[in-house]
Amino acid sequence: MGRDKAGIAIIGPSGVGKGIVDQVLSVDLRVDPHRVRGNPRDETDIFYLSRDAYDWVLHLLERQRVLPERARLDRSAQGVAVRLAVYDSVVTFYVRDDPQVLFLPSDLSARRRKVEIYAPVLRALLHDLAPVGLGPAGQLLDCTLFIVLLNPWDRTAADVDGGQASDPGSDDGVVLMRIQRERDAVYNPAETDEGRSKRVKRVRDELVAWKLLAKDASSRPDVTFLEMVGWRYTEGSFPPSGEARKQRLRGMLGYLKDAARKQIVNPQRAELFRSCLKGEDEIT
Repeated sequence: MGRDKAGIAIIGPSGVGKGIVDQVLSVDLRVDPHRVRGNPRDETDIFYLSRDAYDWVLHLLERQRVLPERARLDRSAQGVAVRLAVYDSVVTFYVRDDPQVLFLPSDLSARRRKVEIYAPVLRALLHDLAPVGLGPAGQLLDCTLFIVLLNPWDRTAADVDGGQASDPGSDDGVVLMRIQRERDAVYNPAETDEGRSKRVKRVRDELVAWKLLAKDASSRPDVTFLEMVGWRYTEGSFPPSGEARKQRLRGMLGYLKDAARKQIVNPQRAELFRSCLKGEDEIT
């Protein structure tokens, strides 16, 4: 295991601000999935993948077999539905019935890396499929891994009921609906409550995966699980630009550092995590 290497995996519900956290990280490598959508969010949506492009990727992988397949999983395990296929340099999977593609870089020697990936898929890679040998996908996670859960509720995920969280009309579901509305007002104004409710109703799988990842980490010396309870730095809460945005980013950075100080007991591990964060003067 690459003990001199650190990785941060950001997980959390839709709209909670996983992409925003990236702006306060100091890492050498960023790996984010490409999302298959009808249209890009805006001109800066570099992770947009059209349906035609996705179909061509599958054609190359499944019919032309341009890359060897390492593993495949299509089942429900411990209450979590997972559909993914691992190839050399590519991982394909589904998030709430919508396909995503993780293109892995050829150079995985970076000492500090960040990965954003759907929690049930992350758990499958770390737990269910790890023994089979995952090639580059395994190398990406071969590090001291910090799993950071951005939890918008006022209590730990362990205390959140899946049925309540996946009900858009419950108190927990209303929290998720609110952060999605705030996000969509900025990035996707055409979205409807029907679409948002669809995502909330499927949060149950994510919640189960968050709980399993936390449990797994307690017995793995190479994994640290950090839970940001009451997370308020959601995607839609940030001003689009200017000094107000910088101040909010600095506030988020301070929150992450303070949470790590409280949750990471080992001083060397805590320092390793802090080395993946920017300094306040780097927030521009």
